[in-house]
Amino acid sequence: MDNMEAFSQINKKNLSPLEAMRILMSYPFNGFASQFFHYTREYESGLVFVDICRDLLNDYVADIPTEEAQQIERDITFMELSFYDYLNQWQQYLDYFEYIFLEKRSAPYIATYFPNPNQNAQERFGRYLLGHDNKGHRVHELYLQENRRVVIKRKLIKQEFGKNVEHLKRHQKEQLSNEEYLKRIKEMSYLFECMRKHK
Repeated sequence: MDNMEAFSQINKKNLSPLEAMRILMSYPFNGFASQFFHYTREYESGLVFVDICRDLLNDYVADIPTEEAQQIERDITFMELSFYDYLNQWQQYLDYFEYIFLEKRSAPYIATYFPNPNQNAQERFGRYLLGHDNKGHRVHELYLQENRRVVIKRKLIKQEFGKNVEHLKRHQKEQLSNEEYLKRIKEMSYLFECMRKHK
């Protein structure tokens, strides 16, 4: 049974929680799952989803191929980081960012960049440069999130100094009308159906 067939069985309750999680966190459904929580602004539910995935990974790690388990763990880690951002939990975002940077320093958290003879790698990548090998520069994937980290740090500093930061906050689910919320759910359901038909 391929992923598409298996995914269509989730509603029929023919899959175990582990099987359902593995399908939801496989390509391209992992992007769909993340988009669902962001588009509907269900960020708190997204954090619950991440916790469930992490618990299943911990409980059944021996039953999942190592590379797949690592990729799922990476994807839910970055989803969690994003949910803190969208929940305006700036300190949690920064703390979790540092945790990822310090504790997650191997594949699949590493990107490889080809050397540029006209550019100093240390100046370009800063602390995210973890080393070199015969393929190029090994760079922590958080390098691509550095600009966002800087923006969030500025927001937190303004808040700590008592400045008005309401206009800097991400919009929340409560700011959607019931009609708009249901419309977004319907749009995501339509997207899912399109994925099923064209996979």
